[in-house]
Amino acid sequence: HRVSLKAFFLDKTEVTNGEYFQFIKETGYNPTPSNWERGEPFERDFKLPVRFVSYQDAQAFAKWRSKRDNVTYRLPTEEEWEYAARNGSESNLYPWGDTFKEDCAVLD
Repeated sequence: HRVSLKAFFLDKTEVTNGEYFQFIKETGYNPTPSNWERGEPFERDFKLPVRFVSYQDAQAFAKWRSKRDNVTYRLPTEEEWEYAARNGSESNLYPWGDTFKEDCAVLD
C-alpha cells in the first residue's frame, strides 16, 4: 500500500561498537551486548557495527546521542526503513536494483 512520508534523515552507517561503548561508559547503561567480554567490545571490533542490542537499548542510545549532539535522533519507522531500503523514490525491489544478486544479500 502507498504511504506518504515527511522528510527525514537516516544515518549512512551503523552504530559501531566503539560508539556504543562510549555510551555505556558515560551512562553506566546495562546490559552490554552479549558478544562483548567483561562489558567491553574486543578491540578488533571497535569499528564494526554493534550487535545484540534490543529495541530498548537502541532507544536509550538514541536518547543519549540526542542529548550529546543537541539533535533529535530516533529509530526510523517501518515505512521510513522500507523507503530507504528501496532506494528512496526509485522504489527498487532491492537496495541495489530490481534484480536479485546473491553476492549483495546476507543469506545466513
